[in-house]
Amino acid sequence: MNNTVISGGGTFNARDAVLTVNGVTGLVIESGSTMETLSSSTQLTGTGPLTVNGTFKWNRGDIIGSAPFTVNGTLDINGISTRDLNGRTLTVNGLMKWSSDGVLRLLNNAQVLNQAGGTIDMQADGSIDFFAPGGGTVTNNGTFQKTGGAV
Repeated sequence: MNNTVISGGGTFNARDAVLTVNGVTGLVIESGSTMETLSSSTQLTGTGPLTVNGTFKWNRGDIIGSAPFTVNGTLDINGISTRDLNGRTLTVNGLMKWSSDGVLRLLNNAQVLNQAGGTIDMQADGSIDFFAPGGGTVTNNGTFQKTGGAV
């Protein structure tokens, strides 16, 4: 997928696939559009950036690489499975809604950066695992709230 744009208001489902994202603009999910990962064997990898202006439903699977993963719209982390953020920096300018008890593992210096104006909303009892090698970091400059699950 080189310089690919998902638009048009529908949903693009990825199941049991390795999607290699390359190019200067990589993969862009436009406002009003949705991409959903449906299986634990789904991987988004490559050297291109991922930009979410619409909705990305990260139910399962891994996101791998060194290019930015930027959420200006909504990232919905759903499903009880473990998902890996491997090497990328996830920048939240919009909403990261965590609506399940699943695990987000950070590997190879992956980062979650919640910017001013961004919101991470923990709606359940999900957890972040700083996994070897390299683990990762979480930096909050926006709103980090827990609105559900055990307090």
